[in-house]
Amino acid sequence: MKKKLNPSRYAQNRIEYIIYGNPKAARNLLYEYGYEIPENIKDVAKSFKLLIQKKGRKIIKDLILIHPEKDIILKVTGKSNYSSFCGACSAFAGDEQNLKEQIKDMSTNDLKALYERLKKSASEDSNDKSIIDKVELAWDEITNRKEEDEKTKPDDKVDRFNKLLDKAAPCGIALLIGIVIGGLAFSKTN
Repeated sequence: MKKKLNPSRYAQNRIEYIIYGNPKAARNLLYEYGYEIPENIKDVAKSFKLLIQKKGRKIIKDLILIHPEKDIILKVTGKSNYSSFCGACSAFAGDEQNLKEQIKDMSTNDLKALYERLKKSASEDSNDKSIIDKVELAWDEITNRKEEDEKTKPDDKVDRFNKLLDKAAPCGIALLIGIVIGGLAFSKTN
């Protein structure tokens, strides 16, 4: 008789908890990524850790889909989409990513308005870490844009020199034409 694994007894971290809690799905997922499936569940966990180091967040998102308690976690949180849910931190990975994409398309004035709204929401509910993270994300984007604007802003000295050249160029050309015409006229008289 095969001994059933108790995930909480063997799991040392969240990744192992998912793998030990749903070993069949974990092995199938490992196989889908082209890896040979080890017999020992501890080796499966090691393989996943290596795979996560190589491929990153995509693997973690796939692991979330096979979380042994995903349905319970989603029920408690009131969420229905578990493709982006991280039960380990009770957050939706897609929320922050969606906000990042929206912020990039916003004008600076819209971004500042969003920052003020988020800041107000954060002050009303200071325990909500997701709102605080969003405030920080908006602030970071505002400061990044300000730094980019300062980098692309032309230097005043260079700008003044260019304006001087714009005014002096026609005078210089006229002077040069006068010298050429005068030189031609002088050479004809001699």
